[in-house]
Amino acid sequence: LVKDHQRRPSRWPKMSPLSLSDAQSLTEKHHRIIHAVVFEPETSYLGLQVILDVQACRNLVVHRVLESQSDVVKHFGASSFPSLLLFGHGHPHFLSATNATRAGYTSSLFQLCGHRPAALLKPKASPESLTRVRRPLQPRMTPAVHMQDLVSTVVYIIRREVPLHSILHGGQLYTLSKFLEAMHQCLPMPSHVANHINYLLRQLKIYSGHGVRMDTWRRIVGKRSEFSWIPEHIEWKACQGSLPAHRGYTCGLWTLFHTMAAHCLLATEGGAMAAGLHRYTGDTHRAFDTANLFAIGRRRPGSMDSRAVLLSIRSFVHHFFSCADCRTHFLAASSNLSVQVRDSRGAVMWLWNMHNKVNHRVAKDDSSDPLFPKVQFPPASLCIDCRITSDPREDPSLISWDTNQVFAFLLQFYGPSGVLSMEDNNEHHTYLTMESHPQPHPLASAVFFMSFSSVGLLAIYYWFKATYPYSASRIARLFIHPKKQHMI
Repeated sequence: LVKDHQRRPSRWPKMSPLSLSDAQSLTEKHHRIIHAVVFEPETSYLGLQVILDVQACRNLVVHRVLESQSDVVKHFGASSFPSLLLFGHGHPHFLSATNATRAGYTSSLFQLCGHRPAALLKPKASPESLTRVRRPLQPRMTPAVHMQDLVSTVVYIIRREVPLHSILHGGQLYTLSKFLEAMHQCLPMPSHVANHINYLLRQLKIYSGHGVRMDTWRRIVGKRSEFSWIPEHIEWKACQGSLPAHRGYTCGLWTLFHTMAAHCLLATEGGAMAAGLHRYTGDTHRAFDTANLFAIGRRRPGSMDSRAVLLSIRSFVHHFFSCADCRTHFLAASSNLSVQVRDSRGAVMWLWNMHNKVNHRVAKDDSSDPLFPKVQFPPASLCIDCRITSDPREDPSLISWDTNQVFAFLLQFYGPSGVLSMEDNNEHHTYLTMESHPQPHPLASAVFFMSFSSVGLLAIYYWFKATYPYSASRIARLFIHPKKQHMI
């Protein structure tokens, strides 16, 4: 939306960096409203966030200047990044450096424009909505892998993350192709979603020479057939947060990564893994079913192993994960991935270890859902044998793991026997299958069957009558006048 002028709403604020001519005009004119200029590093999103936060203030306009704009920075005399310069409220002055945060800038600007931060940042809650916030949809639901969450994550990637690019070419196109291929080989999905991903792969090969523009991508994604399509809407199951801003896609993405790694390992080394996992038992999970190891479908010799999947995940995060802070941390931690991970088991365990590090880092972050606190996974309630020592504060430095038990648990939890299919939840199954293919009403089906059967019986009767006229009349009288059988 920052770059695409045609898709902007009519009241969309100006979010591009301030030019030198606009900066000179800003300092020369007398202003009836307040103007604020956020100076920030090239990779920062602070200015964009503040602009959107205070958009409701009609007597306030926020601009942004990047550190690389040396001429504009020199014109204003800015020397630190981030910093905030105010116009139109007394003499121009910089805000105190102690408030150089999104919350600090937003709070100060709200006070200047006459609004309370809480009134704008949080919607006014009715008693019903307060009850809903205090009691989320599934506050104590046992962690599980739901097919619904996997499908919604795939939809989010294809319909929301990829279209953030204006065109796919070069490394982006190659990365997307490899990631879709990994999903097609290693992710359990409904057949219509799997078929559509395969269709997208074929289309990307056609456009590989000259790139794919977003209007072409949306047209390809939107093409539907009876056996190949993806939903248009997103609905979370186990990844549902207490508020729309919590969990959702990030939870689904981690679930998708773990599931891909586990399924690819079992697809390439399923028999050997099953032989070594028979010792694992758990009250909260079904028995490890070796017969289902190869029941995922679309498997063939030479499929991706988990290590190759992990490398495709890293490339995907690099090119397509829109959370800049999350992307930076993930890429830094996986910079030496080819050396850190030597085999498929190492890929599964690396993702588990990385996810726990992220959970610890963001446990007290504002973006975390307070009703779903971040813990070290798996908790003792799911796998008591996985932890040698534990800690009530979930400090990873005080928790020691039995890695063999953890590995067995991960394959059990994210493997074929751990994924809850769409049929395990009739409501969600109906959502997917009936979205654009309405099922016939049972009464209509019964009428159709009876009509078809009647036509068939009449055809047989007239054929029999033409061939054996006397016998046919006897049979007809038998059904029409059953009480006069003695007269025949």
